[in-house]
Amino acid sequence: MRLFNIVTKPTYKRAVRVDTHDYDEMCEIVAWCNGEAIAEDDHVIAFQTVDGNRATVGDGDWIIQGVVGEFYPCNPEVFGQSFEFVDGSN
Repeated sequence: MRLFNIVTKPTYKRAVRVDTHDYDEMCEIVAWCNGEAIAEDDHVIAFQTVDGNRATVGDGDWIIQGVVGEFYPCNPEVFGQSFEFVDGSN
């Protein structure tokens, strides 16, 4: 077996941070990711991931749109360690 050291190619993705205190923005996010708003213990958004699983995000979490249009959740800590803002979009 031969192991290779690799690095991912730079890819541009789109992301939105969930703010459950802003109803209008939550509605926009739900429409963007084809999700649904759910009120359980706290307001959350649920959506389908590319592998068919149902993901949920809450206040402060991120929803990322991948390179082929798929959506996936990301918590703030992982987001901060993994992504940078580009083109002054923050």
